[in-house]
Amino acid sequence: MRGGADLASSLSSVLELTELEKEPEKTACERFDIIALLNGVSEAARSIVGDKPVAVMDVNCPGPVVIYSDPSVIRQIMTGLLNNAAKFTARGRIAIILCKDDDKIRLTVADTGKGMPPEQIHDVLTSSDLRHDDELNVLPTSGLGLRIAKSLVKNLYGVLSLS
Repeated sequence: MRGGADLASSLSSVLELTELEKEPEKTACERFDIIALLNGVSEAARSIVGDKPVAVMDVNCPGPVVIYSDPSVIRQIMTGLLNNAAKFTARGRIAIILCKDDDKIRLTVADTGKGMPPEQIHDVLTSSDLRHDDELNVLPTSGLGLRIAKSLVKNLYGVLSLS
């Protein structure tokens, strides 16, 4: 049953990525407080972490920080990145870091997970191979979540990088 749910999720992700790469959606830009949005997303990530000894940190920034962008797309990107961090972090912490410089912002999701070898970083953004993490006993994942995040960030004229 679980395998069927994983397959359905992977197929849904493939379809979403295909649509994003075919033609970027028009964004519904508006002014909003990104700190409030990010703190809401971090609260949702806490439920994914569950009982693992992992602390999900809120953005530590005097706010509000009002930006002009598409809040639903920012929420989708950050939810995907935080979910990925929660899935692959066995213990420690996950933090959202916000840096604002004039008219640009940089969002970082940092975690104490084991990370990826440098040679895999390129592959995870371009490949759809199934992967399994034996150390964390995580079910196979397609890595499509990061590819979807990359497409969404690109649609907002940004850049997604992994390190």
